[in-house]
Amino acid sequence: MDEYVVFCSSEDNVREQMAADTENCVHLSLLARGGETGTRSGLNWGQRNKRNRNEAYIPLPSHIAKSGFFPLDKQHFLVVTDDHHTLQLRVEQQNDKAITTPDSNALLGEYFRNRLGLSNGAYVRKDDLLAYGRTDVTFYKIDEEQYYMDFSVEEK
Repeated sequence: MDEYVVFCSSEDNVREQMAADTENCVHLSLLARGGETGTRSGLNWGQRNKRNRNEAYIPLPSHIAKSGFFPLDKQHFLVVTDDHHTLQLRVEQQNDKAITTPDSNALLGEYFRNRLGLSNGAYVRKDDLLAYGRTDVTFYKIDEEQYYMDFSVEEK
């Protein structure tokens, strides 16, 4: 009977264990090449005419896309976030440059705007990310289809 009892670590302990596993994690910047948020890309992908203003993607550098860390060919993968949400994501766009929410590209934008304390459809600025406490997101690979996404900040 005892072999069926599972003791769970505290959430902070799990984060520490994952943080120590540098081989199975990647840090992805939410900023564009110029060090600002993209005006019509990344978290602001929907900031164009006739688009849902919440549409967003996480930029994926080509060297990480080619590394095999994430599944390609529009394969879906499941992500559990540090604040206990579950997102279905996939890599897409030309040269596999974006991580998106395939059911609706607005789901990812709504998620980040909520975390940043912004209203739906708001333009995301670098200052919003800095005020929140980080300009990147960390993915930990659990297995080929499951990941943990950390966008947490240190308590002040």
